[in-house]
Amino acid sequence: MSEATLPLQKAIVCLIDGDAAVLAMVPRGLLDPVPQGTTGLYMRPTGWQELEEGSDDADAVRVTFEIQCYAPPPTRDDLATLAGMVKRVLHKARPVVDGFSEVEILHRGTQYFDEPDGLSRRAVCRFEALADEA
Repeated sequence: MSEATLPLQKAIVCLIDGDAAVLAMVPRGLLDPVPQGTTGLYMRPTGWQELEEGSDDADAVRVTFEIQCYAPPPTRDDLATLAGMVKRVLHKARPVVDGFSEVEILHRGTQYFDEPDGLSRRAVCRFEALADEA
Protein backbone atom coordinates (compact mmCIF):
# COMPACT_ATOMS: atom_id res chain seq x y z
CA MET A 1 0.00 0.00 0.00
CA SER A 2 1.38 3.41 -0.96
CA GLU A 3 1.27 6.49 1.26
CA ALA A 4 -1.48 8.79 -0.08
CA THR A 5 -1.23 11.74 2.29
CA LEU A 6 1.64 13.69 0.70
CA PRO A 7 0.42 13.46 -2.94
CA LEU A 8 -3.11 14.28 -1.76
CA GLN A 9 -1.81 17.33 0.13
CA LYS A 10 -0.16 18.58 -3.06
CA ALA A 11 -3.41 18.11 -5.01
CA ILE A 12 -5.42 19.98 -2.36
CA VAL A 13 -2.98 22.91 -2.36
CA CYS A 14 -3.31 23.08 -6.16
CA LEU A 15 -7.12 23.07 -5.94
CA ILE A 16 -7.39 25.75 -3.27
CA ASP A 17 -4.52 27.94 -4.45
CA GLY A 18 -5.81 27.62 -8.01
CA ASP A 19 -9.22 29.09 -7.19
CA ALA A 20 -9.39 32.77 -8.13
CA ALA A 21 -12.16 33.62 -5.62
CA VAL A 22 -10.26 32.04 -2.71
CA LEU A 23 -7.02 33.78 -3.68
CA ALA A 24 -8.83 37.11 -4.01
CA MET A 25 -9.90 36.74 -0.38
CA VAL A 26 -6.70 35.10 0.94
CA PRO A 27 -3.84 36.00 -1.45
CA ARG A 28 -1.30 33.85 0.45
CA GLY A 29 -3.30 30.66 -0.18
CA LEU A 30 -2.80 27.71 2.15
CA LEU A 31 -0.04 28.21 4.70
CA ASP A 32 1.90 25.23 6.03
CA PRO A 33 3.58 26.14 8.27
CA VAL A 34 2.00 29.46 9.25
CA PRO A 35 4.69 32.14 9.59
CA GLN A 36 4.89 33.78 13.01
CA GLY A 37 3.12 37.14 13.05
CA THR A 38 0.67 36.25 10.27
CA THR A 39 -2.26 38.68 10.23
CA GLY A 40 -5.55 38.86 8.37
CA LEU A 41 -7.48 35.89 7.03
CA TYR A 42 -5.47 32.74 6.54
CA MET A 43 -5.91 28.98 6.03
CA ARG A 44 -3.86 25.97 6.99
CA PRO A 45 -4.23 22.21 6.41
CA THR A 46 -4.20 20.06 9.55
CA GLY A 47 -5.30 16.78 11.11
CA TRP A 48 -4.13 14.33 8.44
CA GLN A 49 -5.03 10.72 9.11
CA GLU A 50 -4.70 7.84 6.65
CA LEU A 51 -6.71 4.65 7.06
CA GLU A 52 -6.29 1.58 4.90
CA GLU A 53 -9.43 0.22 3.32
CA GLY A 54 -10.08 -2.31 0.62
CA SER A 55 -10.21 -6.05 0.25
CA ASP A 56 -8.09 -8.96 -0.91
CA ASP A 57 -8.68 -7.87 -4.52
CA ALA A 58 -8.16 -4.11 -4.27
CA ASP A 59 -6.25 -1.65 -2.12
CA ALA A 60 -7.96 1.55 -1.13
CA VAL A 61 -7.27 4.34 1.32
CA ARG A 62 -9.34 6.87 3.25
CA VAL A 63 -7.62 10.11 4.28
CA THR A 64 -9.28 12.52 6.66
CA PHE A 65 -8.06 16.09 7.01
CA GLU A 66 -9.09 19.60 7.94
CA ILE A 67 -8.66 23.00 6.42
CA GLN A 68 -8.66 25.49 9.28
CA CYS A 69 -9.62 29.05 8.41
CA TYR A 70 -8.62 31.81 10.83
CA ALA A 71 -10.21 35.25 11.04
CA PRO A 72 -8.67 37.76 13.41
CA PRO A 73 -10.46 41.06 13.88
CA PRO A 74 -11.59 42.95 11.87
CA THR A 75 -11.99 40.11 9.29
CA ARG A 76 -14.27 37.95 11.46
CA ASP A 77 -17.32 38.52 9.28
CA ASP A 78 -15.51 37.01 6.30
CA LEU A 79 -14.95 33.66 8.02
CA ALA A 80 -18.18 31.93 6.92
CA THR A 81 -17.62 33.17 3.36
CA LEU A 82 -14.11 31.72 3.30
CA ALA A 83 -15.22 28.40 4.84
CA GLY A 84 -17.97 28.18 2.21
CA MET A 85 -15.43 28.79 -0.55
CA VAL A 86 -13.17 26.02 0.78
CA LYS A 87 -16.16 23.66 0.81
CA ARG A 88 -17.15 24.68 -2.74
CA VAL A 89 -13.62 24.04 -4.04
CA LEU A 90 -13.03 20.67 -2.35
CA HIS A 91 -16.44 18.96 -1.93
CA LYS A 92 -16.87 16.28 -4.59
CA ALA A 93 -13.54 17.24 -6.18
CA ARG A 94 -11.80 14.47 -8.09
CA PRO A 95 -8.15 15.52 -8.16
CA VAL A 96 -5.38 13.71 -9.97
CA VAL A 97 -3.19 12.14 -7.26
CA ASP A 98 0.05 10.36 -8.19
CA GLY A 99 -0.19 6.61 -7.56
CA PHE A 100 -3.96 6.63 -6.97
CA SER A 101 -7.11 6.47 -9.08
CA GLU A 102 -10.75 7.25 -8.44
CA VAL A 103 -9.93 9.90 -5.85
CA GLU A 104 -12.89 11.83 -4.46
CA ILE A 105 -12.95 14.42 -1.67
CA LEU A 106 -16.09 14.84 0.43
CA HIS A 107 -16.97 17.59 2.91
CA ARG A 108 -17.93 16.11 6.30
CA GLY A 109 -18.80 19.27 8.22
CA THR A 110 -17.65 22.67 9.42
CA GLN A 111 -17.41 23.78 13.02
CA TYR A 112 -16.82 27.34 14.26
CA PHE A 113 -14.81 28.29 17.35
CA ASP A 114 -14.06 31.51 19.22
CA GLU A 115 -10.35 31.84 19.85
CA PRO A 116 -8.95 32.45 23.37
CA ASP A 117 -8.31 36.15 22.59
CA GLY A 118 -12.10 36.63 22.52
CA LEU A 119 -11.93 38.46 19.21
CA SER A 120 -10.73 36.00 16.59
CA ARG A 121 -12.67 33.05 15.21
CA ARG A 122 -11.73 29.81 13.50
CA ALA A 123 -13.68 27.56 11.14
CA VAL A 124 -12.60 23.93 10.93
CA CYS A 125 -13.71 22.41 7.62
CA ARG A 126 -13.48 18.61 7.80
CA PHE A 127 -13.00 16.45 4.73
CA GLU A 128 -12.52 12.84 3.77
CA ALA A 129 -10.80 11.62 0.63
CA LEU A 130 -11.33 8.14 -0.76
CA ALA A 131 -8.83 6.70 -3.22
CA ASP A 132 -8.03 3.42 -4.94
CA GLU A 133 -4.39 2.52 -5.38
CA ALA A 134 -3.47 2.64 -9.06
